[in-house]
Amino acid sequence: MDFNNSMSRARFLKLSATGFLGLMSLNACLKPDFGDEENLGNIRVICLADLHSSHRHFPRIINFIEQTSQQSKDKLLVLINGDIFESSNKVAIRSRGALEWYFLERLSKMAQVVVNLGNHEGGIEDDFRTVADNLRKLDIAVLSSIKSSTDGRHLGAPAISLMQNNQLVRIIGLSCSNQAAYRPVHRNRWIFPDPAGYLRENTGSLLHNGAVHIVMNHDGLITDKEILNLMPVGSIFLGGHDHLRAHSQTHSHLALHTSWGGHLCDVIDIGAATDKDPRSYAITTVEFDEHLNEDEPMVQMIRSRETQHLSTAERDLAGAYNQRVTPTRFLTNTVTWFRQHTKTDAVFINNTTFGPVLPNGKVRYYDIENTIRFDSRLFATSVRGSQLKTICARSNQFNNFSWEERTGEFVVGVFPSVIDPFATYRIAVNEWVAQPDNQLHFLGINDLHFEELTHEPSMREIVAIRLPGHV
Repeated sequence: MDFNNSMSRARFLKLSATGFLGLMSLNACLKPDFGDEENLGNIRVICLADLHSSHRHFPRIINFIEQTSQQSKDKLLVLINGDIFESSNKVAIRSRGALEWYFLERLSKMAQVVVNLGNHEGGIEDDFRTVADNLRKLDIAVLSSIKSSTDGRHLGAPAISLMQNNQLVRIIGLSCSNQAAYRPVHRNRWIFPDPAGYLRENTGSLLHNGAVHIVMNHDGLITDKEILNLMPVGSIFLGGHDHLRAHSQTHSHLALHTSWGGHLCDVIDIGAATDKDPRSYAITTVEFDEHLNEDEPMVQMIRSRETQHLSTAERDLAGAYNQRVTPTRFLTNTVTWFRQHTKTDAVFINNTTFGPVLPNGKVRYYDIENTIRFDSRLFATSVRGSQLKTICARSNQFNNFSWEERTGEFVVGVFPSVIDPFATYRIAVNEWVAQPDNQLHFLGINDLHFEELTHEPSMREIVAIRLPGHV
């Protein structure tokens, strides 16, 4: 089940289940209220992933966690499954993560925070250990399966045990195994184990009898599928890296991918198992939109750092964006702009190209840079209709795709509603998708010969051109 179409503004969506085979119901309420008496004694877990220096959401995240912490009987548990930092964000890189560190410091004072290191944690420092050490100085637990290539020592703890409301929680951290996803400076210094193989080799030390097992895997959904059956019945999986909104619930596990860019979080309430009743799970999805209050000190810190680290040109207005749409609708709307501008029949952009959606209202060039994380010109080629149908069939893996059908990172596509398999169509993609080694994964076909549209503006430039009020 996927929640993309259920993420309406100013709503908190609750998914409840008893055990792993219980009936599920979807309800909405207008404000976060976790003070229900029947929830007292539960383990409450707030799940975040792939924030990517989405600074404008930090104030609402802090305010929400602070309010929730005040309502909780036991110390709140906040799990962040990698990629807090973003090296393409100019404020983040120029300040060496000043806003991210302030954000984490604030969280650590109101909750038990556990971070599973992602590949982008190495984006602001040349020594990965500096990031891990700074997290520990804030009393944040650091998890990682990454090991030193010289002495074999782990960058973070492979797993930790916590007591929450008299229940033992065992949290396991699995990091991204793709060496190419890390900055070159890190690649020879560290070993990035395959998560499935790592679990098989270390099962005895990673698992704990009687515990609630939570796996934070920052290696993407394909790896999730490999490791699900390696964990005890009742395990919870928090996915990351692929920027998905996805949910899987079976007799043996509960698995979530909690979006990207700080748009939302999932709150899991875990009830204790008894001799008569299985452990119960209630999931609440919270959107960090304008209907939530902001933490004012965080707001002021953001303004100060932007003034300090951004040029006048970067802070200049590119136009305005006044469409209130879901993040997934924003993706397809933006790809539609690319299709219209290039006058091609279809356009396909890999989903992790995109960071947080544009803010409502005034949009600076800096905001566009954060929305299009990796800029490039578009590349075009011609394909047969039968090939186009293959590409379209694996595009837009939102609510219309089951967990089993998903391929992990995917392309966001805009294409004709009717395709003649014998006709020829002109398609465009971004540079990453056009690369020969990536075509098969993203498009389902390969050996296509793309040509760069050198006469066309880049993706960021197209977004700026399409904004109302752009000069």
